[in-house]
Amino acid sequence: LMTKDLFTVILLHYNQPRYVLSAIDSVLNQNYANIEIILADDASKDIDLDMIKNYINSNKNPSGNSGGIFLYN
Repeated sequence: LMTKDLFTVILLHYNQPRYVLSAIDSVLNQNYANIEIILADDASKDIDLDMIKNYINSNKNPSGNSGGIFLYN
């Protein structure tokens, strides 16, 4: 059984939740199954971490890709 290499996508975000959700969708819609997302936020005033976690968990591709790792400055 071969495992696929982990592919990491780093998304930078500051006060643009509409665009970060679109970027997350782009990652989640990939066919590759072993993806992680690192979201780096620069102290945005309009981001809700729980909302983004829930969004990722409820919009995962059935192939099982993408978990989330969240970092804040």
